[in-house]
Amino acid sequence: MITGHDLVILTPGPVAGAISSFLDATSRKWGSLLFSQQSGEFHPWIGRVEDISDSSGDLLIAQDRQMADRWQEEGYFVDNQGGPFSILYQPMEKRELKVSSLEDPYSHNGFGFRPYEMLLLMHSAWLVTLVTPDEESPFSRDLMKSFTAEILRSTPSS
Repeated sequence: MITGHDLVILTPGPVAGAISSFLDATSRKWGSLLFSQQSGEFHPWIGRVEDISDSSGDLLIAQDRQMADRWQEEGYFVDNQGGPFSILYQPMEKRELKVSSLEDPYSHNGFGFRPYEMLLLMHSAWLVTLVTPDEESPFSRDLMKSFTAEILRSTPSS
């Protein structure tokens, strides 16, 4: 984790199309958007899925040139009024993963619940991390909600 809040998602893949659609929507909200792959130069986002690597990625997203320049000069900084944020994604190599359930996956009503260990078994899963400035600001909450909705809409359901 770097400074900010990590939302880590485990999802079927591939995810490049979902990330591209999410960047399209964010660019429409902001009026512009700059992105950098693997900490390289920032470029305007022009809505091309081919600009997103199919294999893995480390994307830095800035609202404008001023934000991108500050990121390049000072490193990652937190501005909960509107960015920046990053997206990291890669295929998950493990096929088994032990996790702790924080919610009841069975959705029982009226029963007490205590977290317990679970074993996830999966094929072709992807790890996707959205790093937002914080967890609670309206900007970060909207970003996480939009991102998870796009992942659910754009990735295979089985």
